[in-house]
Amino acid sequence: MNFHLVCPVWNKVYIDLFFDRLLPYYLKSKDLNNIEGLRHTVSIQFYTLEDDRQTIANKSILATLKKRFNVAIHSNTIDKNLPKLLILTRLYEQARLDAINADAIIITVQPDTLYPENTFNDLIKLYEVGYRYVLAYGIPVNAETFLEELSNTPPLNNPREFSNLCLNHLHNEITKHQWNENYFSMGVDYIAWQIPDSNDYIIRAFRLHPMMLSPKNDILMYWTPDLDYIYRCCHADFRDVYVYENSNEKILASLQLSDNERFQLSDGSVKTRMFIAKWIHYATDPLHRKLFRTNIAIHSKTRQAISSELQKQIDTICNDILQLSSDNTNHFIATINQALSSNKKIAIYGAGAFGQMVANAFILNGCIPDAFFDTDKNKWGNIGRMIQVLAPNHDTLINYFIIIASNYFKEIESFLKKNQLNSQTDYITIMPEWIYNEHYK
Repeated sequence: MNFHLVCPVWNKVYIDLFFDRLLPYYLKSKDLNNIEGLRHTVSIQFYTLEDDRQTIANKSILATLKKRFNVAIHSNTIDKNLPKLLILTRLYEQARLDAINADAIIITVQPDTLYPENTFNDLIKLYEVGYRYVLAYGIPVNAETFLEELSNTPPLNNPREFSNLCLNHLHNEITKHQWNENYFSMGVDYIAWQIPDSNDYIIRAFRLHPMMLSPKNDILMYWTPDLDYIYRCCHADFRDVYVYENSNEKILASLQLSDNERFQLSDGSVKTRMFIAKWIHYATDPLHRKLFRTNIAIHSKTRQAISSELQKQIDTICNDILQLSSDNTNHFIATINQALSSNKKIAIYGAGAFGQMVANAFILNGCIPDAFFDTDKNKWGNIGRMIQVLAPNHDTLINYFIIIASNYFKEIESFLKKNQLNSQTDYITIMPEWIYNEHYK
């Protein structure tokens, strides 16, 4: 079988991080060495922007890599000013097409995530026993201190040693996902509970790191593979999906270079549950909501027992969140049906993060929007999630039924009214009122 080790990397900071810090570790460990002895064909595929191609080509370690592997650098003319997620999606879509043409399985190699010893071999073994998609949790670590200690440490052959190193350099990013903290991340990838009197954590995650995936010819990469792509490949049958649920088996180090956005949820768990439920309704798929029911255990020594009281608390909170999310489903399907009944093409006004979440929810419900509208001139003519971004003018707007999905929905509604478009018949707003009331007044 052919395997493509796919690394989407651009921007000098991440190029230097991968080629100067991570790649030397992989070459020093047994992992890449062992791959050479397998009966499979393994190649390393770098995907980057045109402006960064030469920066990668000039890396001296590339010559060492090429002596042992088939290495290719693919460049793309994507606008480097586009949001990171859009660039990543375009590069992964290029990788998907290349893998299909080569009849290859993709193993992802992110420039800001370090895999422990034997990862690549373990992924290939999982493929050999029938798995086609592999997901794992990446624990946030302080990149500089973690890599500094790692560089002075022999290869960590024991998963617990790797887990211990991660926990010793834990980044404060994890505090923004802990249930009992006063702050929460704007991107609800996971919720964390620290087990009392220990360094251990229980994680309930929606978005997990996609380590291996089998590309499908008839399914486009509309967003990054850790969101809807794997679900659309598997449909309702998740038997092809393997999830690492225990750090004794596998945990990844997610290298944090900066502090991410967060905001305060001041009235405790009630508001937090509603916030997470609204987020997952638009940003996750049935596979990841299924995964959210599974404990992921992070520990460095013998796994600490979870008290029945803590486990009951975790189950109650997560079940409440999933129920709150599912309560919105009928309303959203009604929104899709209203858009389809207009007999017009469908557009989402707002090509930002929330607009893309809404597009994702439409796609998961079998409806692909025809366009985005956005007032940001830098986005015009570009493709967001394979959907074109258009300039909002009267002659174009009247051809679409418009779903407003933007923080600036009040201004957009006023603009559409001035262009003789009417609420409900020509456009609807699905910006949740709770976001406006709590965060944008």
